[in-house]
Amino acid sequence: MPIPAGTKFHGVAPTVDTTDRGSSIANSNREAYPIEDFGGVLSVTVDIPPAQMLGLSNTPVEVVPGQGEGKAIVVVSAQAKLLFNSVPYNFTSGDLIGLTMSQSLNDFQFFDQDDNFNSSSDAWFLLNRWGNVFDNSSLVDNGPLVFGLHNTNPLGADVGDSTVQLKVYYKIVE
Repeated sequence: MPIPAGTKFHGVAPTVDTTDRGSSIANSNREAYPIEDFGGVLSVTVDIPPAQMLGLSNTPVEVVPGQGEGKAIVVVSAQAKLLFNSVPYNFTSGDLIGLTMSQSLNDFQFFDQDDNFNSSSDAWFLLNRWGNVFDNSSLVDNGPLVFGLHNTNPLGADVGDSTVQLKVYYKIVE
């Protein structure tokens, strides 16, 4: 439920007891609103284990579930941290790994090339914004935000045993 125009909010000191002690009349003028109604930036952290990294081209990883009809997930920023284990990944040169709400893994909102994911040590990097993708696109009804790989033959050999930690900041728009 959207916050009605003109609704007022009051802050209280952290030491104030916030137990609801209002009367039935006072309580009838109170509403609870989800944080999404405040229009703020939300965040999610997803750990992607090696088996999922190796299968990204066939099975993208859901990062944020679909938000319902007429809503879209817009990525504000995204970063990845490769927690190197012992064997580097061997993604094909030029592969794009990224985030999309589209049905196609070619329409990334944010992406990176394989170089960072093939690192042989711990690595932290920002995913790059992909031009004007989704600046004026139609909303994807109830589509999830996924992390995937656009190439259908991602590896020279199925190698790599490092976890990738993905941190995404996003907004929900209607």
